Amino acid sequence: MRITASGKYLGATFGSSSPSATVQVEGGHIVAGQRLDIEATADNVLDVTAAVPPGGDLANLTIAFGKAESSSLAEIRPGAVIEAADARISARNTNDLRTHAVAAGFGEASAAGNAATVALGEYDSEAVASVAGRLEIANDLTIEAHSTDQRNETRAQASVLDPVGSHPLVQELNALLAVIPDEATLGTDLAKLIGEQVGKSGLGASVVVTSENVASARLDEGAVVRVGDDLTLEAQAEENFQTSANS
Repeated sequence: MRITASGKYLGATFGSSSPSATVQVEGGHIVAGQRLDIEATADNVLDVTAAVPPGGDLANLTIAFGKAESSSLAEIRPGAVIEAADARISARNTNDLRTHAVAAGFGEASAAGNAATVALGEYDSEAVASVAGRLEIANDLTIEAHSTDQRNETRAQASVLDPVGSHPLVQELNALLAVIPDEATLGTDLAKLIGEQVGKSGLGASVVVTSENVASARLDEGAVVRVGDDLTLEAQAEENFQTSANS
């Protein structure tokens, strides 16, 4: 998902992407003469940009909010029986995540105007490979989970001529954010940020971001596994987290 937008009065751009992939063997008896692959894969591309319009906006504030949730589950449930020469149980997430709020003077926003900017990112990724059934594998068995953020980037770039003041639009936004439930942490963080800075000159470029990346490969309770050669149980979570605020 790619979104680029700007607003005349108060720029606020929101993008959300939540791919999910699930493969479950809940019962039955599977016999594979050669190799058996059970794989769940989720690919997530999120690219959100909020650009200050060339003439600026009335509230002197532009906000970009990117939200991503990726999940993959490859699961052999209790009661399932699998026989194969070789087997691979795999869950894999690949994420490319980018949220930018940009103003004049920065490369990708050559035609943008002047304003304070806020970039918000909320990113969650979980990959799970789970075996709780019975596996009879003559040669090699691999159970693996990988969750990879190829890019995880949240940036705010501001060019402020006038402070974020007490414009009615900003006051209304602050009042709206104040009633967001406590569990919506980014909303309350933004409300606090704007509430502290309204009427001051201190708000230029600000970034608020949370990121969680989890990979789990496991033999759960009830699993019975017999392997003739190699058993590989592997989990890897890779994060490439980058954040910056420039003004």
